[in-house]
Amino acid sequence: LDVKASPTNVSVGDPITVRTRVRGRGNFEALKLAGLPPDSGFQAYPGTNSFTPGDQLGLEGEKVFEQVLVPERAGVQTLRLPALVAWNPEARRYDTLEPHSFQVNVRPSLTAQ
Repeated sequence: LDVKASPTNVSVGDPITVRTRVRGRGNFEALKLAGLPPDSGFQAYPGTNSFTPGDQLGLEGEKVFEQVLVPERAGVQTLRLPALVAWNPEARRYDTLEPHSFQVNVRPSLTAQ
C-alpha cells in the first residue's frame, strides 16, 4: 500500500489529489476503498481507478485509485484515510493496511470583494 497526497499546502476550496496504489495478489476487481467520514473536514469527489495486471490471469498486479478532496475549513488539518481491509488467502485471514496520515496546511480562501 502506497499513498500520496498533493499538494498539501492549499487554500480552502483548492483540490488535493490523493493517489493510492495497492500491489499484490488477489481479486483486484472487488477491491474498493472506503470513503472519508462525513466530519473529516474534506469534501470528497468520485474518483477513478486503474488496474495493471502482473500475470496473464490478472490475479497479480497493481490497482491505482485517484480521488480529489477539497478542504472545507482553514488551519493545519490532518488528513486521515480509512484503512484498507483485504483477505490474505495464504494466511487465511483479513489483513488491515493502515495508510499514514497527511498534514495539510489550509489557508483561508481569497475571494473577490
